Amino acid sequence: MRINSSAVVVVGWSLLLGSFNLFAQSPQAEVVRVFILAGQSNMEGKAANKLLEHQANDPATSELFAHLRRDDQWIVRDDVFIKFLQRHGGLTIGYGSPNKTGLELEFGTLMGNHFDDPVLLIKTA
Repeated sequence: MRINSSAVVVVGWSLLLGSFNLFAQSPQAEVVRVFILAGQSNMEGKAANKLLEHQANDPATSELFAHLRRDDQWIVRDDVFIKFLQRHGGLTIGYGSPNKTGLELEFGTLMGNHFDDPVLLIKTA
């Protein structure tokens, strides 16, 4: 029987994060906001990073990407983290199919801006 590694990761993270409440010593324990982004192949992310780079530098569309960039570079967030396949780290472009990005970029940015707590995105497709 073949086991989907993404499903194992989702279950593992769920158990791990759920167990934090069982062993919390302090009522002020840190909260991590966890979002599971699950879907089929369209959840992988199909927007080519080259296209995003072009649009971010085009005067006609650059304003749409201003909140995702600093000093002409893509921001790597230190308050929003992502895990997809064998990749993990601070949220930035490139967590989709190879050399591509998906909806996690904007969703994670919005959640990171909304919550003061760290955000973890677990993506499976």
